[in-house]
Order: sequence, then C-alpha cells, then structure tokens
Amino acid sequence: PPDLDGLCPIYSLKGYCRFGPTCRFSGTHGSSNMPPESEGEVWETNELPRELPNRLRKHQYDFAKADNIAERVLADIQEQQ
Repeated sequence: PPDLDGLCPIYSLKGYCRFGPTCRFSGTHGSSNMPPESEGEVWETNELPRELPNRLRKHQYDFAKADNIAERVLADIQEQQ
C-alpha cells in the first residue's frame, strides 16, 4: 500500500524509526534511518520468560506486588472522595 500522508511520529521524535522500510510513513524517513549510538537505551521487546505463560495459565503467578499497589491506589481514591 502507498505511504500515509504526514510525518512519521516516531522518526520526528527520535530521529529514526524502528519499523524502517515497513513503516507506513517511510517516505518521510529520508535516506538515513539508523538509530544513534545508544547510551543504555532500552529496546522494546515482547519476550516473556519461558515459564511465565504457564504460571499465568495455571494461576500460579504471585500477584502480591500488584495487589498491594491496587489497594493503595483504591485507598487514595477513596480518601479523595
């Protein structure tokens, strides 16, 4: 499909786009779409530890930390009301 009109929001923000030539705005990337030398920049990944999906599926994952945070948020909301 043809490129979309307008500037690539990722390229405009970071100076490069991780989608490269597959970006729908790739015509606005220019000739150089290389990331700058990263200084400890964290790259986005969609990887999970191998055992995590199984633990989640079998209801064996410990959500204690998330439960504590949710309780504090709810308590803050109730105090504000």
